[in-house]
Amino acid sequence: MPEVVEMLGHMDDALRTLRRMFEALLDVSKLDAGVMKTEPRVTALKPLLFCVSELFPLEADKRACACRWCRSMPTSILTPPFWR
Repeated sequence: MPEVVEMLGHMDDALRTLRRMFEALLDVSKLDAGVMKTEPRVTALKPLLFCVSELFPLEADKRACACRWCRSMPTSILTPPFWR
């Protein structure tokens, strides 16, 4: 039974990753069509990095990668508005 729970967790991760990929593809399509305008804005860096780490959890596990926050890292960066 633990194997089934683990497999369901991986499937859930994969589905969330697919959803985010489709959302990103839609955003790119909107940019190409000129529907979405871009204006740089200040974005918190920590949530952005953790979002990226959530997109590829299986690959990160395979490579023993982890997202750690260092005090010397900047807290924000200038990004386009379509970055979440």
